[in-house]
Amino acid sequence: MPITADITAWQDLAACRGVDHRIFYPDRGERADDAKQFCRRCPVMAQCRAHGLQKETYGVWGGLTEKERDEVRNKLRKNGKADASTG
Repeated sequence: MPITADITAWQDLAACRGVDHRIFYPDRGERADDAKQFCRRCPVMAQCRAHGLQKETYGVWGGLTEKERDEVRNKLRKNGKADASTG
């Protein structure tokens, strides 16, 4: 089994599994409320958020938009924390 399968196994349990992915990539200026609604009830939100903070530039991951993830990353940098997934 490839290593990546273990790393992303949490995705099989995600509340958004099978949902049209476009909901998690709103156009600039559009709100991400619909995507965040899935995230709030997701059993793997923490894993998804950590993944988003570490690897994703676009879209909603773990209930955080691109801008929100950037804010968390910047806050962690200012506090001297190297691992953005702890936010």
